[in-house]
Amino acid sequence: MKKKHWKQHVTTVILSAILFLVLIFMSGKLGMVAYASDKISGEVGTLKWYLEEQKDVVDEKEQVETALVISGKGEIPDYKNPEDRPWNGIADQIEKVEIKSVKGKDNITKIGARAFENLPNLSRVWIPSSVRIIEKYAFKNCPKLDFVTIMSSTGVDEEAFDPDVIQDVICDHMYMGRVYVADDIVMATLKKDGKCSYEIYCSGCGDYVDSVGDQKIPFIKSIYLQKKNYVYTGKKITPEVIVKDRKRKVLEKDSDYKLKYSAGRQYVGTYTVKVNGYNKYRFTKKLSFIIKPQGTKIVKISAGKKAFTVKVQKQSIQTTGYEIAYSTNKNFAKGTEKKLVIPSNKTTKKKITGLKKGRKYYVKACTYKTVKGKKYHSRWSEVKTVRVK
Repeated sequence: MKKKHWKQHVTTVILSAILFLVLIFMSGKLGMVAYASDKISGEVGTLKWYLEEQKDVVDEKEQVETALVISGKGEIPDYKNPEDRPWNGIADQIEKVEIKSVKGKDNITKIGARAFENLPNLSRVWIPSSVRIIEKYAFKNCPKLDFVTIMSSTGVDEEAFDPDVIQDVICDHMYMGRVYVADDIVMATLKKDGKCSYEIYCSGCGDYVDSVGDQKIPFIKSIYLQKKNYVYTGKKITPEVIVKDRKRKVLEKDSDYKLKYSAGRQYVGTYTVKVNGYNKYRFTKKLSFIIKPQGTKIVKISAGKKAFTVKVQKQSIQTTGYEIAYSTNKNFAKGTEKKLVIPSNKTTKKKITGLKKGRKYYVKACTYKTVKGKKYHSRWSEVKTVRVK
C-alpha cells in the first residue's frame, strides 16, 4: 500500500474545512434550515420555525396536515421576493400556517410582506392576538386557502389576502378591539353630566357583540389655552386648547369638540378661539389670546448736564413707537418711575432733561403698537444705568 504524502493530508483537511464553512454560510442564507431526524426546521432573525404533521378535525373528519409552525418574539420580515424566504424550498408541502403564542410573553407582532405568498397547498391559517400587522401580499396567491382565524390583527393590508379569502375570515370576538356606537345620548354640558347607552361591535369582523346601557358622561370642568400671550413672528399663531371633564380626562379635538379661530392672527392684537362641544357634549366657550409686538433694546446711553440721551434699536415691523422708563430705584419702585413715549417707530433717539445732578438712573425701553385704540406693549428691555452730570 502506498503511503500518502503529508502534503496530501493537509490539502484534504483544508478542502474539508472550506466545504464545512460553505455549508455554514449557505445555511445562514437559507435561514438556518436543518433536516436532522427528518424534521425540517430553521431560524429567521429571533424567530424559530419548523414543519410538523398535525392531526385536526375538518368538516367532521380527522385528517393529517403538514403545518409550518413559527414561534418567538419579534416580526416575520418583509420579503421582496418569495424565493428569499427560508421555507420557500418546502412551499409545496405547507398545508397550514400556525403562528405560536405563549401567554404572558412577548410574541410575534407582524407578518411581513410576501411571507406566505404562493403556497399552492395552503388551506388553513391561525393568527393569534399578538399579531398587530399583516402586510401586503402576506397570503397572496394561495388558491386553496379557505379557512383563516384572526384573533386580534389591528391592521390587515387590503392586499394581504386574495379578495375571496378575506370574506371567509373567522373571528371569535374574544381578543379583537371594540367599536362603541352611541345610542340614546343625553349630552354632557359645562354643568351637568350626560348619559349614553352603547351598542358594541367587533372591530375585526364588524359583528354585533353586546350592549351597555346608561353610561355617565362627566360634565366639562375646564377649558383653557395652553398659552395666552405670544410675540409677533409674522406667522399665523394657533394656540393649543385643553378641554378636561370633571374626572380630569383630556378630551379629544374633532372627536369631542370643534375649534374655530378668528382670522388675521399673525398680527399684533387680541384674538379668540371658539370651542364648541361635539358628539356627546353640548357647550360653547370663547377664549382669548394676545399677540404682542417684538421688543427692542437700548443700544447707547450717554450722560449730559442734568440729562441723558438714550438710543434704542429700531423695530419698525408691527410697532407704532417706543416707551422709555427711568427711575432712581433699580427695582423701579412705585412713585420713583417715570415714562415717556416716542410716538414714531422711525425715531430711535430721545433726550431726557430736568434730572438731578450727579444722580444714577436706571433705564429700560419697550415697543408698543396701537390697534383699534388699544396699546399692546412688548416686554421691557434689559436695564441700563447712567449717572448724569
